[in-house]
Amino acid sequence: MIKKIFDIKVEDMDLNRLLKICRERIRNNEKTFIVTLNSLMALDYFFNKEFRKAVDRADLVIADGIGIIKASHFFGRGIKNHIPGIDFMHKLLGLAYENKLSVFLLGGTWDVVNKAYENMRKWFNHARFLGKYTGYFEPSEEEKIIRGINKVSPDILFVAMGSPRQELWIGRNREKLDCRVMIGVGGSFNVIAGKVKRAPDKWRKKGLEWLYRSLTSPKKFMNIFRVIFFLVFMVYFRIFLLNRKK
Repeated sequence: MIKKIFDIKVEDMDLNRLLKICRERIRNNEKTFIVTLNSLMALDYFFNKEFRKAVDRADLVIADGIGIIKASHFFGRGIKNHIPGIDFMHKLLGLAYENKLSVFLLGGTWDVVNKAYENMRKWFNHARFLGKYTGYFEPSEEEKIIRGINKVSPDILFVAMGSPRQELWIGRNREKLDCRVMIGVGGSFNVIAGKVKRAPDKWRKKGLEWLYRSLTSPKKFMNIFRVIFFLVFMVYFRIFLLNRKK
């Protein structure tokens, strides 16, 4: 079921249903651009025109961040299914393992993507890992990268460049890419490579993994203030913008 949050069409479905759709679309050779939406990305949707276009081009938008779940209840939409991006990535890798699907990794430093690739091949050894490339590349390399991806035509393309860059990249190149499922996975390669630890279970169960990462990573500390701005924007959107539409 689709529910609109800040004019963004978000799919409210459980993980099993989502995986079934991905499996069917891969089987039918259908391109599927998936966005895992959190509160900071919702802000970018309003203040970054190109990012808004990319998200609107997506085939599936799912609620990654707990902020999206809370916002949906605030607006009376009541999204029930919270699917963290890294958990969904692991499930997609499980799907690849079970069905011998092919995978390509794009993102991270060479050190990170090489280690993530090595670990994935070890943990999901029935999946077919066909290639990898760093996310730190020059614009002049883009066509070469696309040709490399298309040469192996993967079932699943994981793009780990951080948002909004990864969504912008997929949205811009969607029609050029010869692959089925395309999804931005943020810093997931760092976790799989063992470079970054996930939040403890008690933080994750409360939907506070974002806060744990912000408190333990100096680069992400400013995200706390962006989340506060998201809360203010949420109230403004409800009081002023929705009333204006009426």
